[in-house]
Amino acid sequence: MSKLALFTLVMVLQACTIMAESDDPGVLEKAREAYRELKTKVVSAGSTVADLAGMYYEDHVKPVTDPYVQWAKDRASAAWERVKNRVPGYISE
Repeated sequence: MSKLALFTLVMVLQACTIMAESDDPGVLEKAREAYRELKTKVVSAGSTVADLAGMYYEDHVKPVTDPYVQWAKDRASAAWERVKNRVPGYISE
């Protein structure tokens, strides 16, 4: 996000410099519109990247990690059952 803010600051400074040198009052408005278009493109690209990362996770990472997560849950449940069976009077359900 800081790179986007820095880029925006540079663009605004350039627009102000051009506006100060020019008598055309529409330069700042053109710069503002160019910034809006650029921001829309960046947000769109970021959304696309996030979607691709999500699909990659669902297709490649999750199928590999799910069995390990389930194994850990099963081991934890089995350990908890052993503890409950050994100390029945101290644990209220």
